[in-house]
Amino acid sequence: MSDTDRSDRKGERDPSARRVARNTGLAIGAEVVGKAAPLVLFALIARILGARTLGDYVLAFAVTSLIFPVATLGMDRLLVREASQDRGAVDRLFFDLVALKAIVSVGGVLAAAAVMALLGYPERVVTLTLLLGFATVLNILGASALGVFQAYERMEYHVYSTLPQKYLSAGLGIAVLLLGGSIVAVAAGVLIASGVGLVIAFVLQFRFFRRPPLRIHAGRWRAIVRDAMPFGLQELFAQVLFRIDIVLLSLYTSSAVVGWYGASYRLLEASLFVSWSVASAVMPMFSYLGEDTRPSLSTVYEKSVKFLLALTVPIGVVLVVEAEALIELIYGLERFDPSVGALRLLGGALILYAVTHLTGALVLARRRGGPFVWATAGVALLNVALNLVLIPRLSLDGAAAATLISELVLVVLALVLAQRLLGRLRLMAMASGPLVAGAAMGIVMIALNGELLLTLPLGTLAYLLVLCAFEFRRFREDAEVARSILRRRTARQPG
Repeated sequence: MSDTDRSDRKGERDPSARRVARNTGLAIGAEVVGKAAPLVLFALIARILGARTLGDYVLAFAVTSLIFPVATLGMDRLLVREASQDRGAVDRLFFDLVALKAIVSVGGVLAAAAVMALLGYPERVVTLTLLLGFATVLNILGASALGVFQAYERMEYHVYSTLPQKYLSAGLGIAVLLLGGSIVAVAAGVLIASGVGLVIAFVLQFRFFRRPPLRIHAGRWRAIVRDAMPFGLQELFAQVLFRIDIVLLSLYTSSAVVGWYGASYRLLEASLFVSWSVASAVMPMFSYLGEDTRPSLSTVYEKSVKFLLALTVPIGVVLVVEAEALIELIYGLERFDPSVGALRLLGGALILYAVTHLTGALVLARRRGGPFVWATAGVALLNVALNLVLIPRLSLDGAAAATLISELVLVVLALVLAQRLLGRLRLMAMASGPLVAGAAMGIVMIALNGELLLTLPLGTLAYLLVLCAFEFRRFREDAEVARSILRRRTARQPG
């Protein structure tokens, strides 16, 4: 029995705000640090190799990202849900999941490369699809270990396994670019780093958590796929919602346009980790809490939404208000000026996505995922239709507008499903503070209309002041909970 199993048997599972904050803080901290080097790599690709090469890389990455939900079939989230309630589920499920994902993901990569070749894409795009695709295969396999860390609510091990991979991937790519290498060599570095990340994840799991018996029971695969299907379909439709615009853009426009859109989209993706981190921290709690527990399920959901909005609203405001300054800083405005309008639209989509993603984790964790899956499927179809109408007229701005409209529709549907599950939701209590503070931040930044180094800190200060004043005045309960947690934490510190 591992140390983590002993802790659970001693009753140390603590469904408190402190655990949510700890795991969320670890995940966000890791992503903040982990996003820095990959973003530098992306910017160097844009500046050194140009928009056309960046467009080929973005397209191959988008195609291979669609393989992830198809290959995982939601099985990692199934593992999190089951292992959150019964640690023995790791022994029963782990290697069956790894075997299933390996078979489907390898087949998916080969099929994707074949389709790209048949559609007449350049050889470089097909090669990038193969390299990034097999890197995705390794990431898919390693995700099973990350699911174990999440189920045990020990997100520090997620940090230990993902940071080395991200920095190795970025470091190899940056070295290749500085030495005059090609984009194909950069993708090869991504593949090598993914292999290292897989090894680290499995070693950490087997050393500090559980070492499942190496048994594969193909007869159980049908039942596993059936149970995981709601998660898998939701992930698939969500990826279609986020990736199909790039594929359609490549069919209607040029590699340069895809590169411009990819430049703005990369800044959106670099911010999505906040939503993923909060959802990962609370999803195990969504599985075992109820309305008769302390805290209750509805309380944890509402406070998680407020916490997530408090983190994502200022990021969205910066993306919208300072889009031109960000593009100039990272990519160079002279070559990537068309990215500015798309980034402003995608900044609004970021805030909507945060609520949708967290609400989806709640509904799926409660085994009532059917309606949410179909809602996501409907919005994915809407997104395809919007892209087909808007891209020929507005190019990359049309693709960004389709994403924003789709996320707006999906957030409404998600909140309706959450209300059916939990009863009446206190929407104003969840959202009004961050939104009012975000409006104040935007007004300050627009009024200053200065350098990013001036507007960003002053806008952030305005956001924090308004948010604190608003929350202390209207919702003292949350403020008192936060203060009591801080007092207890301070009291436990030596000296």
